[in-house]
Amino acid sequence: FVICHDGELGRTSNGAGQIAALTLAELRQYDFGSWFSPAFAGTRIPTLEELLALVQNMEVINSEIKGLGRPGTNPEQALQQLIAQLDAFGCTGRTILSSFRHDWLLQAKKLVPQLRTGLLYDRVYSPDGTLRLVREYQADAIHPSLRVLTPEIMETCREHGIAVNVWTVDEPDAIKKALGYRVTGIITNVPDRAVALRDKYRG
Repeated sequence: FVICHDGELGRTSNGAGQIAALTLAELRQYDFGSWFSPAFAGTRIPTLEELLALVQNMEVINSEIKGLGRPGTNPEQALQQLIAQLDAFGCTGRTILSSFRHDWLLQAKKLVPQLRTGLLYDRVYSPDGTLRLVREYQADAIHPSLRVLTPEIMETCREHGIAVNVWTVDEPDAIKKALGYRVTGIITNVPDRAVALRDKYRG
């Protein structure tokens, strides 16, 4: 497993094509840092093991599954390998596994019932529809886009013990809106800004 936001190489590296179509050795040839800043030139794509070594002491690890290997890969076997890596670093109990592929999350939950899962989505659900979605996939959390979250959904989730982690909340007004909803967590590219606003809001 490798860590990258995109399924394709073009935007975040000097390569081209689908990540899943290449071996790790092939992926390691590309520069994944220069697009962000010259200071990161030469950065290679990290593996899941390398990431877990860095974050294994974090209180919460949000791990989004974007793919489970090359076409034809058995999803259950890939999930077993993923969970084995989480176990090896002692991270399983502190990880929230999230994905837009809710069926993968249900498979993971069946493999390890204590593993927490969060349903990523960007469509409008009613409060009752949200509850049905969570129950259908046996999830612990919803990870909606902030734009589709409502006070009524928040109330339903609080009543039923469902965590709510919103994405991707970077702008100050959006962070303040999420804080006003009293969400469980904020998924952001600017954690320092979010923490500062949270502390100010609480104060």
